[in-house]
Parts: sequence; structure tokens; C-alpha cells
Amino acid sequence: MAKGVDKRIESLERFYGENSPDEDRDKELQRAIFFDILDETASLKSMRARGCSMGGKPIQPRDEVGETLGYPYTHGQAEELIVRRVFERHEREGKLSPEAKPVEQLTDDWTQTLKELNARHNSLWDEVAATGPPQ
Repeated sequence: MAKGVDKRIESLERFYGENSPDEDRDKELQRAIFFDILDETASLKSMRARGCSMGGKPIQPRDEVGETLGYPYTHGQAEELIVRRVFERHEREGKLSPEAKPVEQLTDDWTQTLKELNARHNSLWDEVAATGPPQ
């Protein structure tokens, strides 16, 4: 029930708010990109999981981030790669508008934002995330 109430409040805020429709679309796009970044992070982390199986057959853990960046790599380097992959996928799929900044600039901007958020909460940005492939 709380979700329904929250959605209704958001709807009313949009209706009575002073934001233009373009600003609302920008916020929704930012939210969608953020969720895509979270999805990509979860997907890459799940590849490192040990003891998983598919159809009864064991799956060998992989570290796609380590395979791409090399070892060792930091949490910050992994986040930058994740953000880049999201924007490259959006570009391939035509989800970025023609007026959008280049992928490298978008990656830099979003990576900087994530770095600032990380500094406020737990500051793992410069810590080593992995020293080698999963065992």
C-alpha cells in the first residue's frame, strides 16, 4: 500500500510542481540510467559467484571486469567500466538522443557523480576489488 501512496504523491507533485515536462523527462531518464547501472553491477557481480549451477550443471565463475581491465582493479575502476558499458549499450540501441553528450563525457560525468556519492557513504572507491580471477 505504501508504494501506491508514494506513486500518488509523486503524481500529484508532478501535476502541481513548477517543473517543465522536459525536466520531468530528464529526471525519469536519469532514474532509468541509474537503474541500468545497478542492473549491470548486479549482473557482473553475479558472474563471480561460486557454487552456482544452471540446469544441474555447474557454472564456472568469471570476472568480466577483471578480464577487461586486468588485475588488480579498484571498485572505482569497476564502476567506471560499468557506467561506460551502460552508455555504450544505450548508444547501440538508439536510446541516447542525437543531442546527448558523447559516451565518454556521459561516462565521466556519471562516474564523477558516483564517486562523490561513494565518498559520502563508505569510500571504497580506491580500494582493490579483486586481485585475481575467481577461484
